[in-house]
Amino acid sequence: MKQDARNRKDPSRHRALKVALGVVSMALVLVVGVLALNPSWLAQRLRGQVETAATRALGHKVTLEKLDAQWFPKPGATMTNFRAEGEGDEPPFLEASRATATVRLWPFIRSLGKDVRVGAVKLEEPRVNLVRRADGTWNYESVGSAPGSSSGESGTGASTEASIESLRIQDGVVQVTDRQAAGGTAVAALRDLDVDLKHVGPGLPLEGSMKAAVAASKQNVEADFKVDPLPTGKPAPGQPWPTVTMKLRGRDFSVSEIRDFLPPSATAYFTGGLVDVDAEVKTDQGQYVLTGHGAAKGLKLRGDPASGSFDFNSRIDPANAKAAKVNFTRLALAGPGVDLGGTASVQMGPPRVRFALEGKELDLQHLLGALPNEPKKEASSNTTTALPATVRARLGKVEVDGTLKLASLRHGTLQATNVDAEAKLDDGVLLIERGGATVYGGRADLTGTKVDLTKSQPAWTLKANLDGMNTAQAFQALSGQSSLQGLASGELQLNGSGLDWTQVRDRVTGGGSVRLRDGALTTADLGGALAPALSQGLSALGQKGA
Repeated sequence: MKQDARNRKDPSRHRALKVALGVVSMALVLVVGVLALNPSWLAQRLRGQVETAATRALGHKVTLEKLDAQWFPKPGATMTNFRAEGEGDEPPFLEASRATATVRLWPFIRSLGKDVRVGAVKLEEPRVNLVRRADGTWNYESVGSAPGSSSGESGTGASTEASIESLRIQDGVVQVTDRQAAGGTAVAALRDLDVDLKHVGPGLPLEGSMKAAVAASKQNVEADFKVDPLPTGKPAPGQPWPTVTMKLRGRDFSVSEIRDFLPPSATAYFTGGLVDVDAEVKTDQGQYVLTGHGAAKGLKLRGDPASGSFDFNSRIDPANAKAAKVNFTRLALAGPGVDLGGTASVQMGPPRVRFALEGKELDLQHLLGALPNEPKKEASSNTTTALPATVRARLGKVEVDGTLKLASLRHGTLQATNVDAEAKLDDGVLLIERGGATVYGGRADLTGTKVDLTKSQPAWTLKANLDGMNTAQAFQALSGQSSLQGLASGELQLNGSGLDWTQVRDRVTGGGSVRLRDGALTTADLGGALAPALSQGLSALGQKGA
């Protein structure tokens, strides 16, 4: 009986449900109709929301000159002169003459226009201005944190509301301004920039991809990355850093065009060539793990082309990035006067370099020739220095040690083969802790030899234990004449300054003992020259004794 009663009531329930749905549908139609007839209401709400969301996402105050709203085909707006302001006298961080944005319709209708959530933003042909300030900081470091200019604004929404679901940059240009250089320099470094970002806002899992032409005429760089979550600023001590993953692939970077990206101290070293890079970043136990491979083709060091390749890896503690160390493995460098391979590591702070290199050839004249030219003031001096003052100053601040094995080591007419040495550079002083080489047919142990590279003319102390050195070869190399023949053995400790032997040899001090075996003076008849003098001396002594 009860079941029959419920069945008899069902038709009325269905009618009530239909009426309710009809009322809701009519209300929605009325709301949509009112909004469609008055798009300026949407424009007013959307403009403020876009400016607030973009300001918080970019870390720079965002302004719009004009915003035109539309409902079809998607609710949104077209913006004119989108502009993210720079700090102080800096150029705008981001500007685009035209941009479009969409909004999520249901939250907007449900809240009767109070909840405006930005969906997709597209910037066409924007220009990004990156500025390295005089103190070494970059203007992009504020991305993800609210700028000081917006601190007084009231945040009416949650972090998800003050965000952008997706951001697309198409055909962009990145211009770099370096205010650490004298007078400041600017260069258009990235062209044809296409960027797609999702979940742009503090606390959200940022995902993105990027393509650009870097120092090339067409797109040659691709990157995919994820930052989860995007921080609102630098995490406080003890707070976790976001999980970061990234893959980067770059081909045919023109060194001559990216020199402005290099530290000022390195721009004078590299003048041309092409570079390829593949890199990957992962997060492991709160640290960022960097791995990758690089290669150089036709790399020019002050005009001499060379080629090389290397693998690299590093574990970076984001809370102490200045102490990071980068390891280089499978190093290979080949070119005029150099053929080397091995491993190396570079620690950022305190600066420290470790290396283990071996190869067929190293010509020190080519190595010194790759160093930058003297500054004009220093070059105007009457004395020619072996190393520029800027290089000497840096050598005094870095600690270097490692091993070197070479089939051939040359400097002008001086040559050594089968070189096996362990050296250390500390406070600008190079010390050979262990070293041996074949020199002109004999063996030389150079352990204890020092060179002070901080001096304008390197001051050196040569300690050498010689065994069986061919003096004819040595004299021929040093003076152009094989004046003395024989095999020399002994110990030497010589002091001097400078690297040009033709100028140094007359100022060398020190001493030692040398034993000559099978010696012969070939430039004169020693017997014929000494016999008359000895005869005259003996005659004089005989007459005096008589």
